[in-house]
Amino acid sequence: FRCKIAKVATAHPESARAAERQLGDGVVGTTDWLDVVNDPDIDVIDICTPNDDHLPVLMPAMERQLPIYCEKP
Repeated sequence: FRCKIAKVATAHPESARAAERQLGDGVVGTTDWLDVVNDPDIDVIDICTPNDDHLPVLMPAMERQLPIYCEKP
């Protein structure tokens, strides 16, 4: 199988736009992580936030029954 990054959520509009440019191929950058979690075309969520910010993203992703990769430092 092949993985494709479809959306990237960042804290700032500038870094969201930079992610779009850097990753190319139709990647969408956003500052609202709910855009990623609620997108019906997203198959897997990779949570790369600081540890104390994992839970708010994790819970809605679990409600959607998405496979989740939660990164630790």
